[in-house]
Amino acid sequence: MKANIVLGSYLVLCVVAYISQGYEPPVSPPPKPKRFVGLPTENQQMKQLARMYNAREGDKEPLWDKTRCDLFTETEAIEVDWAPKWAEAIGQSTYYAFATNKRPTIILLVKDMDKEKQFVYRCQTVCVRLGIKLHVQKVPLPAIVERVLPEPIDPEEETVK
Repeated sequence: MKANIVLGSYLVLCVVAYISQGYEPPVSPPPKPKRFVGLPTENQQMKQLARMYNAREGDKEPLWDKTRCDLFTETEAIEVDWAPKWAEAIGQSTYYAFATNKRPTIILLVKDMDKEKQFVYRCQTVCVRLGIKLHVQKVPLPAIVERVLPEPIDPEEETVK
């Protein structure tokens, strides 16, 4: 019994000492910003690209192993991906080409060519070597909303009351 009281007192003293030394409760990190705020998603881009390339969307036709190629044509298996994911696009397009017996094709989505040109270059280099057809598609930026200013006042029309 005496040991329990001593142990309890010791724990209380430790907690008090810990708090008195400037204990601050942990602060949760701020929420991460969304990655592509205002830009179309990859899926939205695929719907537009399917029309542009006369292709069918692969989500409606899964392969035998339940994987899904992004877009199909009669002769091509098309993988659509963002420029920083160029290596993933190469692997996926190659696999889908083997699985469907079609030509591998990549549509690389680029937001800003100046900032992402190294990804395009890397993808081009590998695609040329492996015989993968590559299309680079600039993703349209969101429309800039212009601020509407009132018409300037003509000083001759002003009347003083």
